[in-house]
Amino acid sequence: MDLALLRTFVTVHRAGSFTRAAALLGLSQPAVTSQIAVFDAKPAASAAVIAADLRAVLSCVTAGAGLAVLPRYLCADALDSGDVVALLDPPVPPLRTYFLAVRTGTLGLPHIARAHEWLLRTAVDW
Repeated sequence: MDLALLRTFVTVHRAGSFTRAAALLGLSQPAVTSQIAVFDAKPAASAAVIAADLRAVLSCVTAGAGLAVLPRYLCADALDSGDVVALLDPPVPPLRTYFLAVRTGTLGLPHIARAHEWLLRTAVDW
């Protein structure tokens, strides 16, 4: 998912209209509309696991079933215990902070390391 699309989505939500969002983003209203249309498309890949509750996702990750990006409020205890670590501690934290939760010792696995590196590279622009 392109971060610019997510920014557009959030701006439309916060502005309450496509026209106001377009002005805030410096785009035309049709450009904003076409970017939002991407969210109507069916995902290219199916989800491996669907969980109705982020606590279930955190439990799966700490059990070694994969990785996830989760909000700080959910990870506070896991952060304190060392089960998850912060990816980035910016000088001015965003409204929502996310963490990559991986099982101890799995950060060295190639697919998890690639996800971790990508998140570190892109997180500075969030």
